[in-house]
Amino acid sequence: MAQQKMENTFDQLAKGLSSGEVSRGKALRLMGAALVGGVLASIPRVAAAQQVCTHSACCQCQFYSGQTLVRTKCFVLDTTSCSEARRARLAQRCNTRCEKFKAARYPELVLGVSFLECFEPTSGERPVCDQNEEPGVRGTRCENRRCTPPT
Repeated sequence: MAQQKMENTFDQLAKGLSSGEVSRGKALRLMGAALVGGVLASIPRVAAAQQVCTHSACCQCQFYSGQTLVRTKCFVLDTTSCSEARRARLAQRCNTRCEKFKAARYPELVLGVSFLECFEPTSGERPVCDQNEEPGVRGTRCENRRCTPPT
């Protein structure tokens, strides 16, 4: 996914150069910044340092056609804590987001399950939405990524 986005960016840069919208100097600066960013992101300590853990939650929706799971949707939710009371409000917010998504995009499907996972800053993990790789199931799913706990 990131490679496709990078290719699109480079395509836009090439088009800008050919049309004269982007100067050669600006193109060189952009390419240099991309190169430096790529090198820094490949160094584990630098890449991890870019993401400091915060309170966060991941909402996962599952949609069915009959008895078959056909689509999933992930939402990352910001929060200030993972207390029991806060989790209850987040679960309600998660279910509402799933219902709205279903109504707007897939009214013919049935919302089977919506669930929530909350992350404390000390967990060393943060949620992200990633492409679902289950065969026959489209959409996004919650994934855990490593992050740097606050000091």
